[in-house]
Amino acid sequence: MLNKIIFIILILANLSLYAQGQILEDSETPILEWEEVPKVKNYQLQIRNEAKDLILDQKTSTTRYDLKFKAGKYEHRVGVYNKFGKIANFSEWVPFAITQSLPPIINGEKKIYSSKKEQTKTIVITGKNFYKRTKAILKKNSKLAAIKKIEVLNDETIQIEVDNDTTEIGDYDLKLENPRNKNLEVNDYYILRELDKQIAALKEKVEKQKETAKVLEEVTAKYPYWKAGLRSAVLPGWGQYSKDEKRKAIILDAVLLLSFLNLYNANNEFESQKEKYSKTVVQGVAFAIAANSQALGVTNIIITENSFQRTEEKADSVRNASLLLALVYLVNVSDALFWKVPPKTALETEKSIKLFSNFYSNPWQETSSSNSQIELGLKYKF
Repeated sequence: MLNKIIFIILILANLSLYAQGQILEDSETPILEWEEVPKVKNYQLQIRNEAKDLILDQKTSTTRYDLKFKAGKYEHRVGVYNKFGKIANFSEWVPFAITQSLPPIINGEKKIYSSKKEQTKTIVITGKNFYKRTKAILKKNSKLAAIKKIEVLNDETIQIEVDNDTTEIGDYDLKLENPRNKNLEVNDYYILRELDKQIAALKEKVEKQKETAKVLEEVTAKYPYWKAGLRSAVLPGWGQYSKDEKRKAIILDAVLLLSFLNLYNANNEFESQKEKYSKTVVQGVAFAIAANSQALGVTNIIITENSFQRTEEKADSVRNASLLLALVYLVNVSDALFWKVPPKTALETEKSIKLFSNFYSNPWQETSSSNSQIELGLKYKF
């Protein structure tokens, strides 16, 4: 009886070494293992799912089992067979989980700056899908940053210590490697410079790019771009300017100003000609009455008719100038409303001018030393 009690205590002691919850994700086929119990040749492994349904009840002579289950939460327990071939006892039910190996995801800053003044730089990466076997590499072409320590604090945080003393100055890409080749690469993640001034200049440049991209994203959040269209309706060119199309805004505003000056000049000429016509009519009638001559009256009618025709021509000029001004204004608003902004516009360095969407274009190079290109067209399609 005493030997039987000692045997059961020994079994429970060995099985209790395994009675801990686990998360299994590091291999293609996760494995359950438990401590070998002396004088025991066979074990009974039972596994049940989250709904408490028994999905495995198997006799085995080994202390490990390959789990070929889908991702999820499970529980298991292990029983031992005595020398009479019967199950003597079971361990407690122990929970474990099988998770898929997913690509890592980074939240927060995508660029980390440092200078040689810092001998060691500690980088805290936050995100998700970080595993115990997640690897981190800082590399640029054939250069590797000297990483002193990599620690996966939890599934959302990784801490890296970089030895700046032995790391060459440069921009390093970050590569996070998860099991099953689920990787993530971030270009120019770690930027090491000699002086803090260089770092500050880089930060300022990046912040400006981010600000431009943010404004562009806000303006072009919905298509058609109602905000940009409304801005150009209130102040022509404002919508294009807010979409980071400054040169186009200047050109459209210049055309609008010229159209306005043309209308102003046409209206002045019309008013001047109208005044001349009025004087011609009044003077001709007065002269004909005073002279009491039918011939002079006929002559006055002819002169007055000519003056009236010239006045009509000036009125047509005003009408045409008004239509031109309205057309330029409408084009300005329509362009701000319907011209689609390419995704790279916010950060592109090569400037270009494109007046209208889907124009039949006739590109030509500017005569200046810049590589700017202007595209002009004759037909506008939405």
